[in-house]
Amino acid sequence: MGNLQSIGFPVDGLAFDPDLVIRGLVIDKEKGNLVKADRFGYVKRAMHGTRMLSTQDVRCALNFKPHNFHY
Repeated sequence: MGNLQSIGFPVDGLAFDPDLVIRGLVIDKEKGNLVKADRFGYVKRAMHGTRMLSTQDVRCALNFKPHNFHY
C-alpha cells in the first residue's frame, strides 16, 4: 500500500483481502479499463471507472479480438 500512498492515493484503512481476487481480472493501464477475460482471452465484461462498458464500447476499445493477457 506504500506504493499507492506515495503517489497520492488515499489508502488509509485499506487492507488486501485475498478472497476478493478474481482470476481473469485485468487492468488495462493504457485505456483505464477493468477487464474480465475468459481463459481464452475473450473479454466477457469491462468497466471504465464505475461505468460498465456496453458490448459496442468493448468492441471499439479492444478491437474485438482475443487478447493475450498475462496474469
